Amino acid sequence: MYKKIVCCLVCSLALGNCYAQDILKIAFGSCNDEKKSQEFWKPILAQNPTHWYWLGDIVYADTEDMSQLRQLYSHVKEDSNYRELSANTAIDGTWDDHDYGLNDGGQEFPKKDESKIELLRFLDLENNSELNSHKGVYHSSVITTSDNKIKTIFLDTRTFRTELQVSTIQGRRYDTINVGSFLGEKQWIWLEEQLHDSTIDLFILASSVQALAIDQGYESWGTMPHERQKLLKLLKDKPAIILSGDRHIAEISMIQNGKYPLYDITSSGLTHTWSNYRYEPNGNRVGGQFAVKNFGMLSICKSNDSLHVTAELLQIPDATVIEKLKIHFPTLK
Repeated sequence: MYKKIVCCLVCSLALGNCYAQDILKIAFGSCNDEKKSQEFWKPILAQNPTHWYWLGDIVYADTEDMSQLRQLYSHVKEDSNYRELSANTAIDGTWDDHDYGLNDGGQEFPKKDESKIELLRFLDLENNSELNSHKGVYHSSVITTSDNKIKTIFLDTRTFRTELQVSTIQGRRYDTINVGSFLGEKQWIWLEEQLHDSTIDLFILASSVQALAIDQGYESWGTMPHERQKLLKLLKDKPAIILSGDRHIAEISMIQNGKYPLYDITSSGLTHTWSNYRYEPNGNRVGGQFAVKNFGMLSICKSNDSLHVTAELLQIPDATVIEKLKIHFPTLK
């Protein structure tokens, strides 16, 4: 069952070749230390997004104490600017390690089921039948406008992820390993079913950790190359964009994946950046890498038999655009 949000937002502004079209504006971000200033909400609100997607680390709990986790979520939810956002914007998301409860944690975390309850309560999804039908927090939503149909798939890269290979190489936290699973058997089956939908103009995957930036030595899909290849195979020849967070930097990565380019838009973090930042290699990077507080935006519309997407990374607090990319997907329907 999909949550359907119908948007009829007639806009006179141009996006690519779109004029007087429905323009969908999806804002997204990750890595929100609730103890730090929540100044980012005002520049996000100023963009008038139709949707807000959490990409993980909504709070920095790192705890097995669910009463503490609930308190931290409440602190974010009660912020006056967040209340304004939630009153006017559709909110959805997934978790990463710090709101999950264990730094770099996976299936070994003992309180995963209890932590799920708190996340769903925060996102107002506690009555979502899809989410309540299985373990983990993976789910999807469909946005239908007069011109297009977009499915967002929120992956759970924590609940079922098996152990990573700790690195002994200086400057790397993890090495690659060709055993284990990122998503778990049932989530993989579900993901394949979600992508087998010919009515969708664009798939958006919220992954929490990076999928295309594989030269860095931290958590990413690249730590399990066999799982990453499985993901790319499912996405081959599909109009898709991946959204990721986790890294406390911002960048855009791209590969050619069949007849379409596949982009990974990384936006992290909302309240803090990589304190000891050093420039990283990334053979798939498009543009620069930015160690600044940031959020991301997708502006989407259809015109002339193409879906037009403008992807932006914006610096906090002044919403300066630090990276901008225009993507076009020919529509075959």
